Amino acid sequence: MLKNIFSKSKLLAACITSFNMGFVFTMITESASKEINTAFFTVASEVLLFSFLFSLWYIAPIVFLAGIPASAGIDKITSGIMNTEAGNTLRAVLHVLAGIVIALLAYFVLGGVFPDFNNREMIINFIFLSAYPSVFFWLIDTLANKKNTKA
Repeated sequence: MLKNIFSKSKLLAACITSFNMGFVFTMITESASKEINTAFFTVASEVLLFSFLFSLWYIAPIVFLAGIPASAGIDKITSGIMNTEAGNTLRAVLHVLAGIVIALLAYFVLGGVFPDFNNREMIINFIFLSAYPSVFFWLIDTLANKKNTKA
């Protein structure tokens, strides 16, 4: 069972998703900051270092402890669907729903403060930061599985 959950494609997808989300979060934070730094090397090194540290410290545990088992469960649920298009669509939708649930649980467990869903900007940020990583994870996992089945 653990071999199926922690397959090469899931581990690859988890690593890439973790670092991608660290970079995305860092870029969102940097673009919202008021500090203007024009030295390219300084900005690039700060962004890369902060995104690497943020990915390892905050995002990777959530992706590895919640994302991989959720994805394995989705694969188990949708394994009986023979139609490729319907199966891929259902997997993508279930990954988005799992991402939203995981993000809500992360807010509740880690932050303690629930996001203000009366603010339109907060809703858009929440949907983006919960749906994007799960769809990205699904895409990388699907591409890695297709490559493994062809080889």
